[in-house]
Amino acid sequence: MAGELHRRRADVVLFVNGIPLVFAEFKEPNRPAKAAFDENLTDCRDTIPQLFTPNGFVLLSNGSEAKVGSTYSPWELFGDWKVFDHVATVYGDDGTSVYGGAAIEPATGGAGVAVMTPPDLSTVTDDVIERIRRDADLAARVADEFGLPGGTLRTVQELIDNDEDFAVEFKSTARWDLRENRKNKAMEDAVVKTVAGFLNTEGGTLLIGVGPDRSLVGLDHDYAVVTPGNGDGFVNWLTGRLVHAVGSVPVTRTRARIVVHGAKEICRVDVAASGGPVRGKDQQG
Repeated sequence: MAGELHRRRADVVLFVNGIPLVFAEFKEPNRPAKAAFDENLTDCRDTIPQLFTPNGFVLLSNGSEAKVGSTYSPWELFGDWKVFDHVATVYGDDGTSVYGGAAIEPATGGAGVAVMTPPDLSTVTDDVIERIRRDADLAARVADEFGLPGGTLRTVQELIDNDEDFAVEFKSTARWDLRENRKNKAMEDAVVKTVAGFLNTEGGTLLIGVGPDRSLVGLDHDYAVVTPGNGDGFVNWLTGRLVHAVGSVPVTRTRARIVVHGAKEICRVDVAASGGPVRGKDQQG
């Protein structure tokens, strides 16, 4: 694959109707799956960022461990890929195999025997990660429990109660102009300007779907102008817009997620300080 400055060879890129939706990298069994994240995914995002604008999700594996996540998720948010126990599923209770080979020892009495097994922690992990992604309060508590930097994050309610300051800003919408009742690129430019400002200072948090008077507006207006018209579609659009405006490397310093607060869905964008100056491009470039 050829970028503007570099060429890279990915292990697998899955195209759907000509659009690269899935990116996969694989390592040898004696290497950790995280090496695919550190050595391959991170490099490709920097050198051929245009590949990841329409990307849906990323799969990383070393054969025995597989992780899946969204394009710009940090490693900690990659979840386990669900794997079925092939040996257990190809044999029936009577010992016969779906492949027609030799039967294994039948269950006692010829009847199926239910065996209690411990819960599959990989499925539990998937559920927990999804909750953490959607619930900022839970994410803050988990980070605090494990001593992660995110533990210092304020909850959405704390941010709203504190009102806007140098590190907190509210935007009613990101695409829809409530006054003119139409999609307006000036709304997008305002979001880019805020994120770029946080990147160039000490970081901060942007709440989209909260008005300047701290009222809960929600994301329904913006959902109507993204595809699909839901939280995933909005975050994908926002990520692509930020990559175009500030570049793929600075975007790795941001984390956008949908949070349900007061029966409304809003988007929380946490931004860390960038290692260098960042210029945000508006619609005119």
